Amino acid sequence: MAGKAGFGTTISFGTGTGTVAIANVTNIAGLDGDTEVIDVTAHDSGSAYREKIASFIDLGQVTLDLNFDPNKASHKAITGGLLYLQSQRTVETFTVTFPGTPSHKVAFSAFVKNAGFEAPFDDKLAMSVTLEVTGSATWTYGT
Repeated sequence: MAGKAGFGTTISFGTGTGTVAIANVTNIAGLDGDTEVIDVTAHDSGSAYREKIASFIDLGQVTLDLNFDPNKASHKAITGGLLYLQSQRTVETFTVTFPGTPSHKVAFSAFVKNAGFEAPFDDKLAMSVTLEVTGSATWTYGT
């Protein structure tokens, strides 16, 4: 088979019994990290080609698109919701679980950088959330 459908992918935050599944997610994108490059070319380098080494890795951001429901606990601005996490500026563990058996997951620490909604008169309530990743990500296969 050439590919897999993304339908059924979930994202949650927290750990253990305190895990909150984020409701009504329509798209998850990110962890498109970038590795800084340090140029170490010197006058006595062996040729006229630049020499480089890899430095710090920044995993960037994860973006979420949601069908916004102000009544959903995972969306609210009170304890336990994305809007609350933004107001508290707390770093949380987020876990993306991909569909299929056995399940594959990626966990990372992040804080809510922004969370904005839109309410067009002729369409659905929507929310876009940007998670700023800090540190590394842990991929788990077959759990």
